[in-house]
Amino acid sequence: MPGAPVDTRTTDIFAIMIAAAVACLGPGAFSLESRLFGRREIVIPQDGFLFLDRQKFAASFAADVRPEIADFMANSQVPWGLAAASGGATAAAWKTKPSWYLLTTEDHMIAPELQRFMSKRAGSKVVEIKGSHAIYVSRPDAVATMIEKAATGAPLVAAR
Repeated sequence: MPGAPVDTRTTDIFAIMIAAAVACLGPGAFSLESRLFGRREIVIPQDGFLFLDRQKFAASFAADVRPEIADFMANSQVPWGLAAASGGATAAAWKTKPSWYLLTTEDHMIAPELQRFMSKRAGSKVVEIKGSHAIYVSRPDAVATMIEKAATGAPLVAAR
């Protein structure tokens, strides 16, 4: 599962936080901690790793992705370690640098309300878009546009 805080302590590049497809499991404002582990889509941890139930994958993770692609994603997913939800960076870039958050309103992995809470707590500039957790697959144009605007400091407008 992609996603991590962007740590820019050693650069002048702005921190870009993108929810949904690039959902953060990092420290502080973007920490999901144990909130993910009550999800029925997540298979009981085995040997310290998690993955999503293949039968529930499309509906919970990639509802707006073509079925054959969602099926491929379900069957090729790489298990992620439990440490991903409790680990932390040494410094959270969003505390000192601007951050952006692409909030997916039809995300069944991270509820939009939780995304709003995390992005508000981090002081992120937020763009809401209709889409699933796999927005980077279903709407790569919206993701790329947000990254470009964040990188250049251009004003953000809600994606359609």
